[in-house]
Amino acid sequence: MKSTRSVAVALTTAAILGASLTACSGGGAEIDPKTVTVLSNVSKNTASGRAFFALFDQFKQDTGISVEVIEQGDDTNQVYETTLAGGREAQLVLTNRYQNLDWLQNGSVVDAKPYADEWGITDRLKPDAVDAWSDADGGLMGIPLNGYTWPVMYNTEMLQQAGFDAPPTTTDELLQLASALRVKGITPWAIGGSDWSGEKLFAQIAQTHVSADEAAQLFTKGGWCDSDAAKQGIDDFVALRDGGVFVDKAEGYTVDLAQTDFYTGKAAIYSDASWGFGNVPEEIKPNVVIGGVPVPADSDFTGPSYYSEFGSGLWISPNGEKNLDAVGKLVAFLLSDEAQERLVAEASLVSPLTTDFSAAATDPLLQQALGLSDTGQRAVLPDDHVADTATTTWAKATAGAYAESASTSDICAALDAALAE
Repeated sequence: MKSTRSVAVALTTAAILGASLTACSGGGAEIDPKTVTVLSNVSKNTASGRAFFALFDQFKQDTGISVEVIEQGDDTNQVYETTLAGGREAQLVLTNRYQNLDWLQNGSVVDAKPYADEWGITDRLKPDAVDAWSDADGGLMGIPLNGYTWPVMYNTEMLQQAGFDAPPTTTDELLQLASALRVKGITPWAIGGSDWSGEKLFAQIAQTHVSADEAAQLFTKGGWCDSDAAKQGIDDFVALRDGGVFVDKAEGYTVDLAQTDFYTGKAAIYSDASWGFGNVPEEIKPNVVIGGVPVPADSDFTGPSYYSEFGSGLWISPNGEKNLDAVGKLVAFLLSDEAQERLVAEASLVSPLTTDFSAAATDPLLQQALGLSDTGQRAVLPDDHVADTATTTWAKATAGAYAESASTSDICAALDAALAE
């Protein structure tokens, strides 16, 4: 269910879009061939946003085609669906594919495959990126634009104060570190237990005793309480929670508070994706090392876990199909080697192209993160599997897992109830 805030924002933005686009007799938006409208979940005030907006400016200089960006952050999906209903949707949507996996199937967007082929993009994409954005019928939901790796950041200066020379790799080591940090008055792990950041971390820890296929099934259909291995993963999470690993009252904490704690030296550990590396303050960056989420010694994982996905892309709307010449030029520009190299260098994003951009990965955190596969194991991201209709109750259930009173049986029951919605 959409929140009142989301609906209000969507309706307000629909009015803004309606005012910015001239209505034609058919009730839709009149297309200006010299302007591409982009609804974006990327904020100009972030490292990623600054890189994207610089590219949009360069595109206008090169082609004379303007890019009109409507920033909507977390409300992008709701705004798009609202404006689509009135035929006034933006021509491109820059957002994640999660929670939008049915857009192509229900006609909210057009199949991007023939256009990706026509614009010479398909053959330059990594197979994993194509697979991630393909639907069951072989269509392309959108064109993958960038990916990310999602590790854990550790402040080594604080770890050394607690007697640790390197990040922990096992949960036993993590518990020892948390205890030592608290003796020094340092919060071990700052996490937004009430929002998506805590949800992702919980899912990461809870799946370390199951295979990738079983994890996908658990996120899709539930069955947490029926699986001894799944409950063992929840046991591990509860042990870390009760062992003081996470910030106090994490169930009410947000990602913004957690980020601030890590950036200002109040917490030693913070989980963040590569899109946030550029936001790490320069004064602490030399002390930050990248690792994964520690795993139990008897885990099925080969090493600390991390997420890695090609999650963000460009969706072509029905209005975008009416302006294909300009839209195609912008998409091809953003998928050019020049633009991708800039996104890697300036925003620490991972390119979906087969071109090797490792030399452009100048951020030391990104350089470390790209090597995680050598020492750890990629975890299954729940967003690919949790049904849209269950996301609210799923998030509520994972937030509840951070409450000290929640037992393993309480948590697994809440997860199964959420996924049964």
